[in-house]
Amino acid sequence: MTGGADGVLTKEAVTTTVPANTGLLLKGSAGTVNIPIVVSSSTDVSANKLTGVTANTEIAAETGYVLMASPSLGFYKNANAFTVGANTAYLPADFTASARGFFLLDGSEATSINSVKSEEMKDKSEVYNLKGQRVSQPTKGLYIVNGKKYVIK
Repeated sequence: MTGGADGVLTKEAVTTTVPANTGLLLKGSAGTVNIPIVVSSSTDVSANKLTGVTANTEIAAETGYVLMASPSLGFYKNANAFTVGANTAYLPADFTASARGFFLLDGSEATSINSVKSEEMKDKSEVYNLKGQRVSQPTKGLYIVNGKKYVIK
């Protein structure tokens, strides 16, 4: 992580070794990954904004951004004191001048809704709520009809 602007973080790929205790964000398929550990590295990581921790570390309220998957994958500012797990990393709150409470990851990750299309429910014979229960008379709310989501205002 080298910075952030307009709520989106900037990532740089690492293709070589990195020095010990350097925070990294790993992306890949689920499963076991073998990462070689090196004693020393000549890679310059001075632009990296992630702070790596080797033991459970408490960060005070409003002093860091922690990686979370909900509501969208990104780093969210900790409103309360938060313990960062051992062998993980966080972003210090002062890494950027932004007042944002979160930073989404840049790149191809789906992080937002770009457009909404309004359309009428045509066949109301099989309407389900979000619990999967069939509803005979839908009122205001979100419903599933023929596999599509509809909002009734």
